[in-house]
Amino acid sequence: MRPARDLIAGVVSGVATALTGMSGPPVLIYLMLAGAAPRIARATLFAFFAACYAATLAAYIVTLGVPRATWLAAASLVPFAWAGGLIGRRVGDRLGVEAATVLALIVLIATGLYTVAAALHVALS
Repeated sequence: MRPARDLIAGVVSGVATALTGMSGPPVLIYLMLAGAAPRIARATLFAFFAACYAATLAAYIVTLGVPRATWLAAASLVPFAWAGGLIGRRVGDRLGVEAATVLALIVLIATGLYTVAAALHVALS
């Protein structure tokens, strides 16, 4: 991990966020290639998502506004996000580096396949 590479990963992630709304995969891939410990990768991703999505939400509020129904739906999902975070932390603390890498790759592959399938569905509709 070096400042120049960190910046490049951030730029790629920013472009991915602007294009697809998914900022995590470039950062996760970078952290995996840099050999970051699972705990450091998790902390970095949490901080990154908090900053990235806070900025995105602020931009939406200022430019387009956010409907009340969206706020209510988001609020209803907070307990599930909190529970998932607790479960993920406990599972993550028990995983070794190899298992965390395999799990991260499975999530990345599943995300990529879903994105391609959704794009194909829209393109063929």
